[in-house]
Amino acid sequence: MATFVDQPTPGDDTHLSSAQPTTNYGANSSMIVGNFAGTKYHIALKFDWSSIPTGSTCTSATAEMTLSSKLGSAGGTIRLYRAVRAWTPSGATWNTYDGSNAWTTAGGTDHDDDREATVVCDKVLAGDEANGAKSFPLDAAAVSAMLPGNGFTNNGFLMRHVNETLNQTYTFRTGIWGTAGARPKITINYTTGGGEAAQKTVYGFMI
Repeated sequence: MATFVDQPTPGDDTHLSSAQPTTNYGANSSMIVGNFAGTKYHIALKFDWSSIPTGSTCTSATAEMTLSSKLGSAGGTIRLYRAVRAWTPSGATWNTYDGSNAWTTAGGTDHDDDREATVVCDKVLAGDEANGAKSFPLDAAAVSAMLPGNGFTNNGFLMRHVNETLNQTYTFRTGIWGTAGARPKITINYTTGGGEAAQKTVYGFMI
C-alpha cells in the first residue's frame, strides 16, 4: 500500500466566468460552478499522479472538494468530463484555455475538442446542500486511461452544472485555501502490472 499527498500552492484549479470572459481566477482561494443571474461558471481542476507506475489500472477513484457557499435553491447535477485541452491554471479563462489559445466553444465544456465525451462523474447536489466535504466518485475506467502510459493525456477535468438555465451556484475551496484539509483531493486505488494493490492520494485540483 502506498500513499502520495500533493497540496500545490497555487492549486491546479480555477473557474471560468462568462461575465468576465478574459479574466483568469487561478489565484483565487474559491472556485464556482453553476449559473446565477445569467452568468455561467465552470471549474477546471487537475492532479499530478505521474508517480503512479506506468501501465497501472485504476480500480476506483474519488475526488473530494469542500463546499463553502451556494446561491439559489434549485439544486441539480454537477458533471465532470476529462479535459482534452492542455489548459493552465494561471491562463485559463472563459475564452481561452491557456491565456492565448481559444476553446473551440467558449467555456470549455460544450465541444469534444475541449472535453472528452465520457462523463466521469454526475454528482447530485441539493439547493440547500450543507457546506463541507463533498465526494465525487469517478469512473474508474476513465481515470485508468489517464494514468501514466495508458494513452489518455492527463489534462484533468472540466466541471459544469448540467442545467445552466437554473439559478444555482456552488462555491468550493481551491488548492490555495489556507487549511490543507479543505483543499481539493483525489484518491485513486490501483493495481500495478504485476497485480500489486496500492493507494494513491493526491491533494490539490476542470468542471
